[in-house]
Amino acid sequence: MPYDIAREIEDLQAMINEAGSSAYVWGLSSGAVLALQAAARGAGIAKLALHEPPFVVDAADRKPPKGFVTHVTELIAANRRAEAIKYFMTKGMGAPSFVVGLMRMMPGVWPRLMAIAHTLPYDAALLDGYMDGKSLPAELWGTVTMPTLVLEGTESPAALRHSAKALAGVLPNAQLLSEKGLGHTKKLDTKIIASKLAAFFMDKLSIQSK
Repeated sequence: MPYDIAREIEDLQAMINEAGSSAYVWGLSSGAVLALQAAARGAGIAKLALHEPPFVVDAADRKPPKGFVTHVTELIAANRRAEAIKYFMTKGMGAPSFVVGLMRMMPGVWPRLMAIAHTLPYDAALLDGYMDGKSLPAELWGTVTMPTLVLEGTESPAALRHSAKALAGVLPNAQLLSEKGLGHTKKLDTKIIASKLAAFFMDKLSIQSK
């Protein structure tokens, strides 16, 4: 069956139904885009945490090449998984080439990436249309009215930070949490992230105005 974002949203809603028809949802990177799309389509999300969605909203930021989604899909269809990973990370996400080389040497990392490489076209499809260096339309997610937290790491690349700020600015009921240690381009700091999510979900998060 061809990939369809709607099927992913249905899967998420099925999990929420099992949890009691309402849930707190956290999405990271392309997962944040999926969670956002699900919320916009009426999924049973009581609170939403969106962690560094990789939109490209500033014309000066690096953008993927034209045909990005098509090329990722073609590489996977040809079972050229290693090439697809490198292309997605360097041309799509803007990672330096040496980062891919480092991942090949890190114990266990490369085999895990190869095992899920077939999902890269799905990530690309989720981001299609939102990586062109254009502002996010203010009306696009007007139905996402539940309390929403947008997280970004101060150590993250500029494009991710621009994306987080832009998204927090267009959502009706969102606040931006910007702190060191919340970036996701390296190993996740799970302790810091979990503490911030727990505070948000339990209404105990305090964000200092800047």
